[in-house]
Amino acid sequence: MPKTIFLFVFAVIGIAMLSSCKKDSGNFVITFISPTDGSTVTDASDAHIEIKFEAPDELEEYEISLTVDSVGAAAIAPFPLSGHDHVKTKTISEHVNLSSYPSGTAFRLKASLCKNHDCTEKLEQSVRFLIP
Repeated sequence: MPKTIFLFVFAVIGIAMLSSCKKDSGNFVITFISPTDGSTVTDASDAHIEIKFEAPDELEEYEISLTVDSVGAAAIAPFPLSGHDHVKTKTISEHVNLSSYPSGTAFRLKASLCKNHDCTEKLEQSVRFLIP
C-alpha cells in the first residue's frame, strides 16, 4: 500500500512539473511588412514602417531601430521604439519623414525580439531599403 501511494504522489508531481508555466519553444517570427528588403519607398516624406512580431506564447521585449545604412549612424526619430506586451502578436506601424536625405539614400531597419524573459536569446533581423 505505501508503495502505491508513493507511485501516485510521484505521478502527480511529474504531471504538475510537465504542465507548469513554461515558454513554448516554438517559432518566433519578425515580418517586415513595409518596407521589404531591397525595396524603394514610394514617398520619402511619408515612409511607412510596419513590422509584425509573433511569439508562440507571448511577446517579451521587442525593439525597432531605423538608421542610415552606414557604420555608426544615429537612429532616426521616432526610433528606437521598444515595448513589452503580453500578447502573441503585435504589429507596429509608424510613418517617418525621410525627405531631408538625398535621393538614393539607403536605410537599415532592424528589429529584435527576446525569446525569453531574461532576453538571453534574441531573434534579430533587418532589411535595407532606399528612398526615391
